[in-house]
Amino acid sequence: MPLKLVLASLILGGIAATSKADTSRVTLQSGQSIVQANASLTASGWRPAPERPVLNFEKTLSGTDLRALASCSGTGSGFCRYDYQRDGQRLFVVTVADGAQPQKAGIVTQWWTEP
Repeated sequence: MPLKLVLASLILGGIAATSKADTSRVTLQSGQSIVQANASLTASGWRPAPERPVLNFEKTLSGTDLRALASCSGTGSGFCRYDYQRDGQRLFVVTVADGAQPQKAGIVTQWWTEP
């Protein structure tokens, strides 16, 4: 009997671990417009979650009015970060200004999730 309980807990624990890992899956592509990425993310349940209101210059630098905008660098390559959350996970997406059209929305360069 105890062996059955141990096996059952291992199986259920494995299922729970698999489900948790699945929530962090993100389908993005480097070079994708943040506008396209935002539409894909929100359609799959990710919600905007910046920790503070953005400053006016950050809105201007981002070239968007996306609610997920968290911050933008005022110098250099024009990096901006967009923050999302879903199922207890946080997702951070970094964009860089499009060199050909810096006034337009940025392109995705990297992203990561955190618990």
